[in-house]
Amino acid sequence: MKQEFLKSLGISDEETIHKILDENSSDIGKVKKDADVLRTQLADVQTQLKSFDGVDVAAMKSQIDSLSKTITDNRSAFEKQIADRDFNDKVTSIAAEYKPRNMKAVMPLLDLEKLRGSKD
Repeated sequence: MKQEFLKSLGISDEETIHKILDENSSDIGKVKKDADVLRTQLADVQTQLKSFDGVDVAAMKSQIDSLSKTITDNRSAFEKQIADRDFNDKVTSIAAEYKPRNMKAVMPLLDLEKLRGSKD
């Protein structure tokens, strides 16, 4: 904004013109500062986006799906191993109550599949 513009609007007092121009400059300074911050943020985001150039999203999604399936498979395998260990420990502790001479000789004689299927 220029003094001539304000004078053309009918403002003739120099002090009033200077106050208006000072206030206008203050407002413009705030807007410029905000614009500079936004430009910096935009440049940062553009830099981050450039780091994704050449990335094959479909391949990454396929790899994520594959790894998720592997995790699920491993989890189920580990849970089965834990259940088998718990079952074997329980059978061994119950068999130990009968005080066999050789526990290793008794274990193959037990029908473990039938025991697994029983409710007791």
